[in-house]
Amino acid sequence: MSTLAVSEVIRKRKISEIKMADIPDVDLLSLGVKSYGSFSVEVVDPVSDYLELMEPVFDFQLVKDLSLST
Repeated sequence: MSTLAVSEVIRKRKISEIKMADIPDVDLLSLGVKSYGSFSVEVVDPVSDYLELMEPVFDFQLVKDLSLST
């Protein structure tokens, strides 16, 4: 299934319920997995994940150099 098809399936879904975990506030600045009994929360850095995906596609140093030269 293509990424576009997956996105379309996600957009068509309806939220039927929201479940809340009775846990302390999670520090979103501290990366890693926090466990609260049988419940765990993983805080990730989405920018680093995105950068890792984009590095093979773009020459960021060239883009930076071009932006500084104008």
